[in-house]
Formats: sequence, C-alpha cells, structure tokens
Amino acid sequence: MTYHCPKCRMDNTDPEDIRRKHCAFCDVFAEDLRGELVTELQEFQFSRGLTRRDCFSVAIWTVKYHGNEESRVVHGRVRDSWTGALVQHAWVETPGKGTYVNEETGAEVQLPLTLVVDYCQIDERARFMPRDYYYEQCGVEATPPPKRYTFEQCMLLAAIHRNDGPWEDPGES
Repeated sequence: MTYHCPKCRMDNTDPEDIRRKHCAFCDVFAEDLRGELVTELQEFQFSRGLTRRDCFSVAIWTVKYHGNEESRVVHGRVRDSWTGALVQHAWVETPGKGTYVNEETGAEVQLPLTLVVDYCQIDERARFMPRDYYYEQCGVEATPPPKRYTFEQCMLLAAIHRNDGPWEDPGES
C-alpha cells in the first residue's frame, strides 16, 4: 500500500506512516495540513480563521469574492488523499479559457473550459485546474453527480439549514 503526500507529492510505503497519516519526507501529519489557514481569503474580514477543513464555507467565500455570475459552488464526493475513503467536499467551478498553439499553423487557439478553484487543496499547484483533470485527480464520484449552486442559492440554503453545507447527501436522488 502507498499514498501520495498532498504537500510534497512524494510516495510513501511505510505502513506505520500510512497508519498515522504521516509523511516521512516533509515530516507532516495529515491533520496538521488540514488545519492550515486558507490565506487566499484572509483579506476579507469574515473569512478569517477558515482552515482547509472548512471546504463548504471556503467555496462560498470564493464565489462571493473571486467568482462571477457563472461561477458555481459544487458539492460532491471525492477520494480522501490519505485514506482513499469517499468524503463530502466543496469546490468552485467557473468558466475560463485554455490556450494552445496549433502545430500546423503556429497560431494560438483559445478554447472554453471549466476551471476548478479549490483553496482547500493542500498542494498549491492543485488549487486551480481544468475540471476534467480535477475530477480525475481528486476521484470525484460521477454517481451521484455533484450538485451545483449559484451564490444566491448558497445564501438561501445556508440560512435555511443554518450552516454552509452540505445541505443534502450527494447519495440522495
């Protein structure tokens, strides 16, 4: 059995480290990483104190301050990078553009794509990526499909349920 450390991206096979959820390479425990403050939103007073564990709140704040009308808060199930277990998680999806160079013509071509913004990812390089790649890397479960909410829907559901999510079990139909 191995796991891939989300902080230093090294593979570890030591059974004791796996059991303790500890990376021997960067000498960090998973719980310590999840307790890190989300510094990307610190400039906004009400978001201070949010940690990487607070994915539902972080996603709402991300849409409020960094999103646009087409951005969506998404609730779904992903694979925990340490245990492999399915866990409920929230992230943001927003429209973007990808650019590539056509090898035949040398022209730059822009294509629309959906980007994921997930400030709860421990690895900074994984906080912005194309949706398809994020779904593959994070093991997003396709069944049931993730639920998408506008910012206004989030505010209404948060008021009704008195929390930032999840508001319904993604396993429900």
